[in-house]
Amino acid sequence: MIETRSLGRDYGPQVALHALDLHVPRGSFFGVLGPNGAGKSTLIQILCGVLAPSRGTAHVGGHDVVLDGLAARRLTGLVPQEIALHEELTPRQNLQFFGRLYGLRAEALESAVARALALADLTPRAHEPVQRMSGGMKRRLNIAMGTLHSPQLLVCDEPTVGVDPQSRAHIFDCLRTMNAAGTTILYTTHYMEEVEALCPSVAIIDHGRLMCSGPLAALLAAHAPAGLALVVQGNAERALAAVRPFGTAHIKTSSASETNIVLDAAVPLAPLAAALADAGTPLTAASHIVSNLEQVFLKLTGRALRDNA
Repeated sequence: MIETRSLGRDYGPQVALHALDLHVPRGSFFGVLGPNGAGKSTLIQILCGVLAPSRGTAHVGGHDVVLDGLAARRLTGLVPQEIALHEELTPRQNLQFFGRLYGLRAEALESAVARALALADLTPRAHEPVQRMSGGMKRRLNIAMGTLHSPQLLVCDEPTVGVDPQSRAHIFDCLRTMNAAGTTILYTTHYMEEVEALCPSVAIIDHGRLMCSGPLAALLAAHAPAGLALVVQGNAERALAAVRPFGTAHIKTSSASETNIVLDAAVPLAPLAAALADAGTPLTAASHIVSNLEQVFLKLTGRALRDNA
């Protein structure tokens, strides 16, 4: 559904995207992560036809976003990070207004509005001014707005910022239902747990470059494998030599009384403890290291703050 090749975008001397090659299969639920200033917003704006690339190409549904931009935009729905609603209008009036911008008329428009209100669970409050509604309700309506024309691609830019758990759960259910019906979803967020819950495939972007892309399980295995944190007594180097046959290992800290070793493999403890005992470095404690997306993200993008991004 999305294919970019050597995609680049400059803002004067600043390079926001560097030769980005990204492939998002049709029908996928695909997460895009990156620190502030990584280039995510620039990528989204190019895909939605707001910005033109400085070089390279981007296709949506087989349509070049520059040469065949209208066709690409007709396939795309956008849920922006900022709530884009007319607060003085009701949900129905907002949906009717934006539906007309999408080219919907008469029965098709009313059907789309009714479907969107149901999706947002706002049918009972369809005639209440948006300004009286909670943040979570506005977020749900914001998502419904992007689905009015039944897009093949829905781009969600941090759609759950500031919502309560109930609204977040409802948003997740809506997006899963759309994806199950065939809608491709491109999902950006700073909440790693959301991507782990929703997205089987993930890309991480930093400084305008693609750091990794692929199935989440494969990225976890490659960059943050599950393992064991071991505490042993005795000589640190002998303990490390005893552990290494079980997987990649390194000494985290060492003192005269004990050594902390990280083993990048989830192995049975009994043979491991026996090997350490034979080496004269008994195992005194062990805990599992759980692999998660945040570990991958920090490994690839670092821990430096991005306050100036």
